[in-house]
Amino acid sequence: MKKWWVLVLLVAGSAVFLALWPSPALAQGPEPASERLYPEEVYEITRELYCPLCAGLRVDVCELPVCDDMREIIVQKLEAGESKEEIKQYFYELYGPKVLGAPERKGVNWLIWVLPGVVTVVALVGGIRWLRRHFADSPEGHHVSVVDIPAPYQARLERELRRFEQEG
Repeated sequence: MKKWWVLVLLVAGSAVFLALWPSPALAQGPEPASERLYPEEVYEITRELYCPLCAGLRVDVCELPVCDDMREIIVQKLEAGESKEEIKQYFYELYGPKVLGAPERKGVNWLIWVLPGVVTVVALVGGIRWLRRHFADSPEGHHVSVVDIPAPYQARLERELRRFEQEG
């Protein structure tokens, strides 16, 4: 009998691991009740910035005064001709990496982005190799021949088989 539960555990473990894969923080709050009178460019930027005081709340939905100020600064910087990346860099320098909602992709932080993928690939390759080895039908196989059965059991087996044939 093949042990399919091992495969199920491997797939379930991979799914849990992928669910824990780091990704940019998503907004935790509801969308704003009333739309603000900001252009679409401001919305694009505020959707990618996070409140420096709240935990995981985007600037476009946060009602704190600091986020109102951030939206005003974004409008001013856009009017001054600054690009989206320059504005994000300004807030990064002002508040740190928390405002971007995701770890930077440099230095040791690369491990946060790369390690889960490497571990997943290694686990899948190792799991597939183990399953192939464990369930492989080799020439010697897992089958027991009549020759391998001890004599007392072989005699009993033959009696049972004769009785079964006579009854059936």
